Amino acid sequence: DSTMEMERMFMGTDGDMRILMFSYKQPKQNRRDFNGYVLFRATWKTGDTVPTYEKLAEVIRYYDTDIPFQRDGAVYQSKYHSNTYFIVREALSMYSFNVVFFNLNNDTFEQTQKFRLDNTYPVILNHSLDSDKYEDWILIRPDQSFWLYRGGTSLDTTKFALYKNICLTQDGLNAGLNLFTSIADVNGDNINDLVVNNTSNGIPNCFRIVLGIKGTSSISELSPETENMFTLTDPTPHPLSREKVATLSTNIPKAGIYSLGLYGMDGKQVAEISEQYFEIGNQNILVDISLVQAASGVYSIQLKNERQMLIGQRTIIIE
Repeated sequence: DSTMEMERMFMGTDGDMRILMFSYKQPKQNRRDFNGYVLFRATWKTGDTVPTYEKLAEVIRYYDTDIPFQRDGAVYQSKYHSNTYFIVREALSMYSFNVVFFNLNNDTFEQTQKFRLDNTYPVILNHSLDSDKYEDWILIRPDQSFWLYRGGTSLDTTKFALYKNICLTQDGLNAGLNLFTSIADVNGDNINDLVVNNTSNGIPNCFRIVLGIKGTSSISELSPETENMFTLTDPTPHPLSREKVATLSTNIPKAGIYSLGLYGMDGKQVAEISEQYFEIGNQNILVDISLVQAASGVYSIQLKNERQMLIGQRTIIIE
């Protein structure tokens, strides 16, 4: 059917594939102008190379009487319950949208809620970023930041956290937000965290680990683990020599004890060069390898905090 395009696929509770197709009117047809979504079941029988398709439901919007849909919806499913939701947008104008929720549990488009939020689009995460177990979801904003919403057996439309884009290009504009994915806990607080990557035609491009937050009834702001990760400079002088003490600098994000270690290219620690307390801010670190038992060659030096989180890393040469 040339009037349909693939939008999303997901697995039904019966083990058969569900396919959401976006349907629209081709020019010069005699039917009323419309767009909408059609839900199909795809079934493979033993020996089949292509599936059998069965139309289950449709939701159609006519331009002369209804608010049309905007492409790029998202399907919410959880490993902790069997409910399935389709989050899609209605286009009030080019940049003005309603966010609409459909419950697909019974293979029908049952609208459950709707709210106005302009120039956004939904993305489903694979983890919870608050203190519950249910996977959360986000709405990307035009400034390349996003609101965070709680998932669950029913979706919560009350935003509980905001991530502000803090990666700016040389001309002061926001770099494009092109990757955001939830990951396991990286800072030891038993709450999953988030990776955010910003890229642009200008520089810098940014890679950040954003910390999840404990459940709260008020809106909180998600924050990077540090504004200055991976700022360890090359040691001077370099290559390193046992006859000379080198110096490197870094930006300490939080006062505490930090260790500088020497690692082989296989990732195994060769020696601990130093361990000391630092205040917040720019700090110089002495690199004395006069007592280190290591052959000449290529290594890496890594600066870690008390929780063994990597603050900075450099590849170095020992003469």
